[in-house]
Amino acid sequence: MGFTEARAIYIEGASALYRNTGLLNKAVNTLPRHAIFGCALHIHARHAFDDEAPALTLTRLQKMTAENGGLSPGRVAAQTLLLRKLGFLETRMAADRRQRILEVTDRMVAEDHRWLTVQLRSIEAFGLFSPSDDERSPGFVLAFRAASPMMPVETAAFVGRHPAIAFFIMRDGGYSMLLELLRA
Repeated sequence: MGFTEARAIYIEGASALYRNTGLLNKAVNTLPRHAIFGCALHIHARHAFDDEAPALTLTRLQKMTAENGGLSPGRVAAQTLLLRKLGFLETRMAADRRQRILEVTDRMVAEDHRWLTVQLRSIEAFGLFSPSDDERSPGFVLAFRAASPMMPVETAAFVGRHPAIAFFIMRDGGYSMLLELLRA
């Protein structure tokens, strides 16, 4: 299979994830929102695999997203509230009563699993990677998130070099619109 087929697999899979899902689009369908979603999963996954790693809190999430995406603390707090309302995050009190731990829900891990599966299917089309059943599990997704950076320098550079793409991925529903245009 070649690039054209792999691209078609990716576009169809990613389009299907967001088609007719207005609230999900609001939660993750711009680059900054996706970065917040990914950073929350990264902090959670690192803690899941290493008890010594810090747990997910709003302050940690704000710090990581500022370092990796330049996002403001207010934007992160608002997005965190939306993720809580949509059932992707829950809160619990920490041993230190001044802190609240944010808990990633199974729903959030499942949504990330769907997204990662779409990405892996397009790579699989090249014959470069054929995931086993274990690698298709939500546990693999957490391991992937723990090991992967949130906003690789290459991604930021790509967006900087292609302002037409930035136009789409920085706006509500823009990514879905871009995918639908590419499908046509």
